[in-house]
Amino acid sequence: MLGSFFGNLAFAAPWVLGFLAVLPAIWWLLRLLPPSPRKIRFPALMLLRGLATPEKTPAHMPWWLLLLRLLIAALVILGLARPVLDPRPVLKSGGAALIAIDNDWAAARAWDARQDALHRLIAEAEREDRPVMLLPTAPSASGEPLHVMGPMAAKAAFVAARDLAPEPWPTDWQAAQAQLGKIHPQDVAWSAWLNSGLGDHAAQDFYDTLKSYGTLKETRVFGDAGETPIYLLAPPHNGDNSFAVLRAMSNGLAAVAVVARDRTGRELARQTAHFEAGANRAPFAFHLPATVRNRAARLEIEGTPSAATTILLDESWQRRPVGIIGNPSEAEEHSLLSGVYYVERALKPFADLHVGSLGDLLKQNMAVLIATDATAFDTHDVTAMADWIEKGGVLVRFAGPRLAETQNPAEAAILPVALRTGDRAMGGSMSWAKPQKLGPFPTASPFHGLTLPDDVSIKRQILAEPSAALAAHTWAALQDGTPLVTAKNMGRGLSVLFHVPARPLWSNLPLSGLFVDMLRRIVDLSAGMGSAANFITLAPVTALDAFGDEIPPGPVAAPLKSEDMAATPPSPHHPPGLYGAGGAARAFNLGAALGLPQAISGIATESYRQPHSETELRPAFLVAAFVLLLLDFLIGLWLRGLGPRRGTAVLMILFMLAGFAAPAHADTVQQAIEFTSKTYLAYVETGNPAIDRLSQEGLAGLARILERRTSLNDVGVTDVDPKNDTLVLFPLLYWPLTPAEAPLSPEAAARVNDYLRHGGMILFDTGMSGGAMAPGAMQHILAGVEIPPLIRIPDNHVLHRTFYLLNRFPGRFIGDGLWLEPLDLSSYDGVATVIAGSGDWAAAWAIDANGNPLYPCTPGGEEQREMAYRFGVNVVMYALTGNYKSDQLHVQALLEREGK
Repeated sequence: MLGSFFGNLAFAAPWVLGFLAVLPAIWWLLRLLPPSPRKIRFPALMLLRGLATPEKTPAHMPWWLLLLRLLIAALVILGLARPVLDPRPVLKSGGAALIAIDNDWAAARAWDARQDALHRLIAEAEREDRPVMLLPTAPSASGEPLHVMGPMAAKAAFVAARDLAPEPWPTDWQAAQAQLGKIHPQDVAWSAWLNSGLGDHAAQDFYDTLKSYGTLKETRVFGDAGETPIYLLAPPHNGDNSFAVLRAMSNGLAAVAVVARDRTGRELARQTAHFEAGANRAPFAFHLPATVRNRAARLEIEGTPSAATTILLDESWQRRPVGIIGNPSEAEEHSLLSGVYYVERALKPFADLHVGSLGDLLKQNMAVLIATDATAFDTHDVTAMADWIEKGGVLVRFAGPRLAETQNPAEAAILPVALRTGDRAMGGSMSWAKPQKLGPFPTASPFHGLTLPDDVSIKRQILAEPSAALAAHTWAALQDGTPLVTAKNMGRGLSVLFHVPARPLWSNLPLSGLFVDMLRRIVDLSAGMGSAANFITLAPVTALDAFGDEIPPGPVAAPLKSEDMAATPPSPHHPPGLYGAGGAARAFNLGAALGLPQAISGIATESYRQPHSETELRPAFLVAAFVLLLLDFLIGLWLRGLGPRRGTAVLMILFMLAGFAAPAHADTVQQAIEFTSKTYLAYVETGNPAIDRLSQEGLAGLARILERRTSLNDVGVTDVDPKNDTLVLFPLLYWPLTPAEAPLSPEAAARVNDYLRHGGMILFDTGMSGGAMAPGAMQHILAGVEIPPLIRIPDNHVLHRTFYLLNRFPGRFIGDGLWLEPLDLSSYDGVATVIAGSGDWAAAWAIDANGNPLYPCTPGGEEQREMAYRFGVNVVMYALTGNYKSDQLHVQALLEREGK
């Protein structure tokens, strides 16, 4: 280490300095080589001029030029020796460098800075010529158990660190501590811990174990040191308006902005949560109109995107429109003798209630209709209600004296079961039977999991006619097995019957909290669940990554029981996200399971943003040598008499700019040759690592299918950036769109328009956002791109038969169909330049390193995946061959294939 005016200087590769001994030899060779002779014109008169002038040919190189070239050689040697200013002391001893890094949900904030600190620690180990061991402390999304990566060379550690990403679940310090037990402490020279800012007693135990690893110096702990607050957004309870922001440190006043967004990413409302000094909780509330509230899909803390600062809103947040058939005055006058009053009080905090006549309610597009026993229906009413149920409505009927005495034969069509005339009395003076308690709810019932209160009893009920299917229609029964609530599916809707009134006439059920919970469960069914069984086991639909973006569920994501959601911790098997089926889902949010985050304490930490102030000088030395080399070149031109002409000067300026500019993907000659030497499938970078990785895996799987089933060989996959890369080299671009994606810049939009004008083709996929994206969101992201009007693909379009004969185009999901440019608007022989859909095709195509599918296809399974592969083959062939298969030459062969 050398002392200098600017600080201490060291060399990471000091052996390269031995080449400085070659400088005298270079000086001797350069001194013997005179500059090239100057070329001059030789007219005849020149023989007569200057005859008396003695010859003055230089025998040696000018001394200043000699020094310049020696300086260039010295700068190159010094640069290759990797000089470092103010380096950390190099510890020469055996042993590896052990680096533990928290990659949990709290590490997502400022992850780039955390990665820089990790790379600096690996570079320190590389200068000391020691192997590296990396220990991530959060479980992997692949489901693999925690393990120590290494020992490995520093170059391999750089690659492993680059691929490391935060996970949307907590750290497992106990498992990490168990992994430390597999390492001998004497095999570690020094250790470090990049802490995420969180820590409890398990973290303290982990640190106590880690301190024993390191024979040369104490364990260093790097943290945020209060620079980046740790926030967590807690979801509401019971679907109300009250929320709260939690923080790990409570050292002062703070204000946090929370934004409500719809599924397209558009902002709907904004609220500010204020932290008092010393407080860890800041409550706030959103009071939104029902129409706006039902559009909200997520809440997020502005400026700190992560899974912890994001809440997905499900059907429990939305207020479903519920119609109560009756007189509005019965609800307003607090009539304790009216069933309308009890139903209205039970659902008022959780639904958008409307009380009125059946005709008025049917005109208002209600999701649920509730009829008390006081309501009588004629044949016309029954027909209208049956049609409404068939289209997806949910009807809730309450029995009572009227239904027990007289039953309209037409009304039986919308009742779940056939009823006996009269009612069954229990506990009266003329009855031997005692009032009945409720029995356990069946497993297939939407009421399964609700707590049965001991004080609810039934004194009278309407009995159902016994039948073999009665048990299948029973959602709730008494202890003697007689049904209390029955239901049946009618088309896309449901008909539900309570065998008791909605008022405390035959039972005290309307006075209990169970009555509220039962009605809420039924209202939730109107959100599109369709089957009560979906309340039991919910399959993962979409997941949140650590940065709060929605991604497809991981390969080990498993279904989650509805009643277990509140007590299940987030993990690779149960990542935060949406769970459900049939177009509706339940939200499983990170904040609901974690509680108040606990900041690390009692452990001395230093900022991970600047672990040390050392500066590598190699780039500066090499750039200086390059600049002097260009200067030497210009001097050589001048000594030859050529002079710095305008063309030469411009050429040199361009050469210098090219030397300093970083080459883009396809803007270099070598890469352009590579991309045109074989067929490449390209996907557009979104800036979301999870989405980009999924696109790469999907196109890799499609490339494998193309190589196996078609004449295409050696199909490559690459990513492109519309703003910087040359798009014309690729016949097809796969472009995943998500609502959170930023709009295109004007430069990128211009490049995309140029690509489309010259015959390029783009496949837009909005399926990664969990469904079809609203047209307004696509227009917002693709602002400036000249996308033609799109139509649903016609039945006779050539894409149905480009390679395979297809009548549908599914991906991981069925999607909303395929949309493309009409034939009459295309200026490229009828070939569409834009194809769009929401199938999430990349997830259906995606494979792992062993060729196994990564994500399930719903609802068709592997048969649907095969159709997705065939669609991908057809799209690629369509991009390469255009309307080749639309020629009449192929008509006879296609008819034979179809058996016509």
